[in-house]
Amino acid sequence: TDDNGKTETTYYLYSISSEKKTKLKFEGDYATSIKKSPNFESFLYSAVKGEGEEKTEALYLYADGENTKLGSDMNPVLVSDNAKYVYASATQKGEGDKSTTTLYYFDGAEKIKIKSDFSEIEYWSEDYSQILFGADGKVFFYENGEEEAVKIANGSGASIIKPAYTVDVKDLRGVPVAVYNDGAYGVYVISDDPNEIEKIASDVDDCQLTEDGKTLYYTKKGTLRRIEINDSESEETLAEAESEKTTLHFYMSKDGSNIYYEDIDTLYHLDGPNEKTRIAEDVASIKMTSD
Repeated sequence: TDDNGKTETTYYLYSISSEKKTKLKFEGDYATSIKKSPNFESFLYSAVKGEGEEKTEALYLYADGENTKLGSDMNPVLVSDNAKYVYASATQKGEGDKSTTTLYYFDGAEKIKIKSDFSEIEYWSEDYSQILFGADGKVFFYENGEEEAVKIANGSGASIIKPAYTVDVKDLRGVPVAVYNDGAYGVYVISDDPNEIEKIASDVDDCQLTEDGKTLYYTKKGTLRRIEINDSESEETLAEAESEKTTLHFYMSKDGSNIYYEDIDTLYHLDGPNEKTRIAEDVASIKMTSD
């Protein structure tokens, strides 16, 4: 803070391994909504200057030690390594209290519209070239280079279904996507042709994918089922609860060869389709190995 009361904020990047501190030369009096790339070398942020009626905000990309102004009154969303993929949003005021937020992709300094009525990013591929996002009460898939986003389903709260211990997904195509709508989840798969979306399961309570990503196990209306991701006709019921109103809770090995499930407070081992062995009653909690 200087003698006139003006405050400027300085940002630094600190490396724990090298114990090196690097000054980030951001624009403006201070930065807000800072988004970083996974390797901490590119930053997307909103630079704020002035106060009160003189306050302005602008979107900047900081990469290779340089700042590039991308626009005014925009919100940072995502930035990839090497700033190859950059996403931001802008909100336009309408009549009364209404407003619309639009999602954009930046090709260099060129701003490309993806979708209006944008709400939030749900998931992205490892390199950020593909994204799942919500807009207008629906979930969309967008791949860099395509002319427009593709609707997956009505609903919100989309999530990627991936094998346990998987950190990032390189390609969102062929990966199950769960979308919440009307009190339950539907599971969809984006095919190699991004314009084709296939629904493979509905009314899903809980689910788990095998380690190879080929088979989905899930519970639905008091049943435990499985389906091959690439064969929507392969759905098979493995177990049924005593009551359809009961939600089965299941635990499985990475490859699906060992499955245990709870029906109310009784624990069973699944020996085969509709074949089970009772393990214990009055079960409070379960821990199992990955196999």
